[in-house]
Amino acid sequence: MANPVNPKATGGAGTHFEHRVDAFFLAQLLTRGVAPFLPRCVVEGVHLQSGHLMWATDDLLVVACEPEQELRKVAIQVKTGFVLSAKNDDCVETFTRAWQDFSAPDRFDLSRDRLALVTDPASKKLQDGLRGLLDCVRSAVDAADFLRRLALDGYWGKSAQDYGATIRQILDDANGAAVTDDEFWRFLGVFDFAAFDLGTSGSLVEALLLTRLADTGGGGGQAASTWGELIALAGLHAGKGESFRYDKLPSH
Repeated sequence: MANPVNPKATGGAGTHFEHRVDAFFLAQLLTRGVAPFLPRCVVEGVHLQSGHLMWATDDLLVVACEPEQELRKVAIQVKTGFVLSAKNDDCVETFTRAWQDFSAPDRFDLSRDRLALVTDPASKKLQDGLRGLLDCVRSAVDAADFLRRLALDGYWGKSAQDYGATIRQILDDANGAAVTDDEFWRFLGVFDFAAFDLGTSGSLVEALLLTRLADTGGGGGQAASTWGELIALAGLHAGKGESFRYDKLPSH
């Protein structure tokens, strides 16, 4: 008897997860929700597979704004089984693409826009190390202060230090020359990361999303139906590079 095959190996787990992440942001658009990575900003538009808009970080582009403020954008790469290593092709591609966008003022505004990585449930090392690195950046007043804090033994932890060195190595290669301390600090300052448990049994993200849909759309049964339709909508249009505004969502 042949050994059973893990369904993730044959079921397109990465695409399955990406469609749910797309649907999550479509649900935020539908309910006028706040955009992750852009606090206080309400989602105004969602672009699926945004490479045609000349973004290197091209899985998803979300447009949002605060009342009476300028539009802001977050370009998102979606990955499953993400490993932060200079030897991992997905990792190198993710940070290389993010650096290309960061270095393109014609599409990326350093003062307003953000770059982000969304993964499926992450390992404790990745969660603690990458979040620690990004929190260290956000707590520092400048590049010198960031590097001083990061170098302190036991302050943010060895994983944060190792991940910082790895990302900098990838950025150096992407840049074709060593990035400056200030460039490294500013890049990490506009880069963010979140792990979504969408598609897993007992998903907290999905439960919270269904609660929001129920509150705005007529109860739990309607919420589940709407969520299913949004996933199907994302799957149908993701490969077409479709763009959505609130008034372009199906009227029902």
